[in-house]
Amino acid sequence: MATLEQKLELFKNTKAWGTFPHKLLEELAEVMTCTEVDEGHIFVKEGDEITNIMLVDTGKLVRTKLSCGEDEKAAILDAGIEKIKENSVVIDYVYGDAGVPSAHVTGTHHNFEAGSKSYATVSAACSSKVYLIPGDKFREIVAKPEYALSVMAFLAKEVRSRSKNIRTLLNNLKAGAKGDIPSANAAQKEIKVLSFDSTSWVIDNFKPAVDAFNKEHEGKFSITMDFTTERLNERTATFAAGYDAVCLFVNDTANASAIQTLSALGVKMIANRCAGFDRVDTKAALAYGVTLARVPAYSPYAVAEMAISLLMGVNRKIARA
Repeated sequence: MATLEQKLELFKNTKAWGTFPHKLLEELAEVMTCTEVDEGHIFVKEGDEITNIMLVDTGKLVRTKLSCGEDEKAAILDAGIEKIKENSVVIDYVYGDAGVPSAHVTGTHHNFEAGSKSYATVSAACSSKVYLIPGDKFREIVAKPEYALSVMAFLAKEVRSRSKNIRTLLNNLKAGAKGDIPSANAAQKEIKVLSFDSTSWVIDNFKPAVDAFNKEHEGKFSITMDFTTERLNERTATFAAGYDAVCLFVNDTANASAIQTLSALGVKMIANRCAGFDRVDTKAALAYGVTLARVPAYSPYAVAEMAISLLMGVNRKIARA
């Protein structure tokens, strides 16, 4: 069993909590319990109430989100960890460091409010040593008047950090896409689309089509489409800040990480301007609620005409001529 001093040392070296007053940490340490679990132990299931803050001392936890229809979730969650892993995508890991006085925390923000539901399933990715702080005890302690300013300072720091992230995303968007973020039009419904991997012929063909659509539906519905030559990947997904949908081509990579970023930015649809979708993680798209669309098929006549034209070119030695 960990001593009070060991718990305080763990707090001290935890990035999120290291600035809290010593007395506050002492009170939290008093209600904190240690548990050692094997791989697969579930701390909280997706959609359940989060009742504990988890500090990972050693080992690691994994956060996963189900990739299935709403009507299937309850049965999968009841079936146990193997079924959950089989039907989920990995969001991220929460690490502890064996032999190093540090810990990573999950569940803090949720436990400021009673009844908060878990966005993901949190389970042990390997044998792990985790400290748990009951949410009701946490709220009881941090609500004391003598700790109010310290807690407010902690939350203010979190808000500032998130604000910096948002500014960075917006700067990335302006650097990577042509034009500014389109403003919402209150007079009509509008969808904002960012087209990745856009060559000149893509822009030349899409712009007239979008303009014609908007003219036909003027006053009712409109599409605002911007273009970037960048290809979608984990880094460039931030360019989609402020857009409702993204339009992709064959060399764009919509893996789980990129789709997670798109979803967090509010993107609701990935529209492929091609038939293939092997570079799109469909499981992740389902998990994050992102709709997928693609070209259902290419014209068989156009393909046949192209093949005959190439054969005639070879036969007539046009390239050599």
